[in-house]
Amino acid sequence: MPEDAETLTAPAEPNWVIRSARSVVSTALGTRRHRTWRILAQTGLVFNGGVNLIIGAVAIGVSVGAGTEATRSGALAALAETQLGRIALWIAAVGLAGLAIWQCTEAAALASPSRTKNIFRWSRDLAKAFGFLFIGAGAVVFATGGHTDTARVTSAGSEFLLESVGGAILLFAIGGMVIAVGVSSIVRGIRRTFLEEVRPLVGVRRRVVQTVGVAGHISRGLAFTTIGVLVLIAAISDNPSQVGGLDHALRYLAMLPSGVVVLIVIAVGLMAYGVYLLARARFMRR
Repeated sequence: MPEDAETLTAPAEPNWVIRSARSVVSTALGTRRHRTWRILAQTGLVFNGGVNLIIGAVAIGVSVGAGTEATRSGALAALAETQLGRIALWIAAVGLAGLAIWQCTEAAALASPSRTKNIFRWSRDLAKAFGFLFIGAGAVVFATGGHTDTARVTSAGSEFLLESVGGAILLFAIGGMVIAVGVSSIVRGIRRTFLEEVRPLVGVRRRVVQTVGVAGHISRGLAFTTIGVLVLIAAISDNPSQVGGLDHALRYLAMLPSGVVVLIVIAVGLMAYGVYLLARARFMRR
């Protein structure tokens, strides 16, 4: 065969995008093989699971009229009241940072032939990673003696947006994104795709993890959807007081007809989500 013909039929070298993608995937898979990152990720999951158990328990208190706040900030503040708790917050912050890195590798470990599915997974896992970093940052704030008021911050931010040009549109978009996160969690629970995050299980273990996972993801999704709806209401009605965090959303539900029943169901579901995170730490996929 002539040399020119051989040159023409030689396979083309992959472009820089493909090479970069392969490098990222290779690095991500390499990270998952390190025991240190795995332990850090498990630490972050245990802490996050514990916080969700506390929030769910406090939410039940909200349903019966107790004067407590079902917020992550409230749970962190309670831990920061003791020296041992502040040490736990520092450990949790490091673990959550490790969990964020681990979460970024999740899509690489679950690579699909479908490019669309891969893009969705990368986006989802990157968003989760930012969420874990945000919780970790909150742990650092409380461990160093600081504090945050979620309701005040969100209300002030919403008021600023509503007073600025195009702010209502941006607030409306934020509400839409929060609702999308909620709906995604509900769908994930119904379709049981969260089982990708744990190693294959059989028998009682699978049934338990599946049960708490379904209940947890659906309840978490309902809570996020409620928050997003309240943000949309604030954008439409030009009323920043409608915007708040999880505690505000739960108290809003409690005021609706039969809302207490719904609130208790969601509270139990949030506790189930905490149990699922503990199970994910125990049965983490390699």
